[in-house]
Amino acid sequence: MKKTVTIIIGTRPEALKLLPLFLAIKSSKSLVPILISTGQHREMVHQVFKFFKVKPDYDLDLMSENQTLAGLTSKIFSELDQLLARLNPDLVVVQGDTTTTWVAAMLGFFRGIKVAHIEAGLRSNDRSNPFPEEVNRRMVSLVSDINFTPTTKSTEHLKKEGFSNIFQVGNTIVDALEFAKEIVTQERAKYKAKFEGIFQRGKKIVLITCHRRENIASIQYVIKALRLIAMRHQHIHFVFPVHPSPNIKSAVEKGLGQIQNIFLLSPLPYDELIFLLSEAYLVLTDSGGIQEEAPSFGVPLLILRKVTERSEAVESGYALIAGVTTNSIVDTFNQVVEHPKVYENLVAQSNPFGDGKASKRILEVLENQF
Repeated sequence: MKKTVTIIIGTRPEALKLLPLFLAIKSSKSLVPILISTGQHREMVHQVFKFFKVKPDYDLDLMSENQTLAGLTSKIFSELDQLLARLNPDLVVVQGDTTTTWVAAMLGFFRGIKVAHIEAGLRSNDRSNPFPEEVNRRMVSLVSDINFTPTTKSTEHLKKEGFSNIFQVGNTIVDALEFAKEIVTQERAKYKAKFEGIFQRGKKIVLITCHRRENIASIQYVIKALRLIAMRHQHIHFVFPVHPSPNIKSAVEKGLGQIQNIFLLSPLPYDELIFLLSEAYLVLTDSGGIQEEAPSFGVPLLILRKVTERSEAVESGYALIAGVTTNSIVDTFNQVVEHPKVYENLVAQSNPFGDGKASKRILEVLENQF
């Protein structure tokens, strides 16, 4: 009899990293996947569902305007618990460190359902950065029965903390990236035409993303830095897909909307974002996913955070932590852009986070374990 595997998704990064696994499990002769969306980031998640041409089996649609962590957590606990009680699966699969991830893992633990944690073992050792993700991820580790780590460092973290049943498989974001790269490569002319106003002769492209909860308090410093950088480097076009969070969106539009060489865009479908990443000269981001994607294109990365739990990015030499103060961002950007050797040293030769085969490895482990 086939075993039932519930794959639980709340945010866009979770969708990107779990849908390749969902598609892999659909081909299994011993496992049946059930796809559940909590709707933590409803609109952005549905972009990813559309890209992968899948629909969730259950959509809890729990997103609300200006939702608080406590309110969101309460709703997911209540609604998802009722669904898991009806489904009674053999395994709960969660990814990363979101509120959805933590709640789903705890519910699996409460109900005696085995929990598999994808992208386990990342640590920043600063519970405020990223917030609340660092604490979420550590709590998920406490209740996980199977730990799938992306890198040697994440494996070492879990072993040091006394956890077992660890399988180092790489990061599933590289699986999604390889899928998107093929589409973008085949249809490059179409994507370039869509962004025609951005691509002008001789203009370099710098891609910017900034959305993390812990950066809301620092967003004005980030905006001031971007304004100073853009005015100093008129030969560069800065492309900023703006997160829909009201705290981010209104501040960015007010602070950067009138600067000629800064292009503010609505949130992009994954394939369009990957196209811009593939064309970028440099990336400024606080995104964990982009830290894992940029090296596949050899694009240097400046991290808009105080610390990163993906330390492989910095240790591999293709990323620098720019911080979240105006001076640190401006100084780091100018150092890289105005000194060719510094820039050249940041061009990645390979991706330390994976080879695009993580989902296949995870499926093999799950089939063996069940």
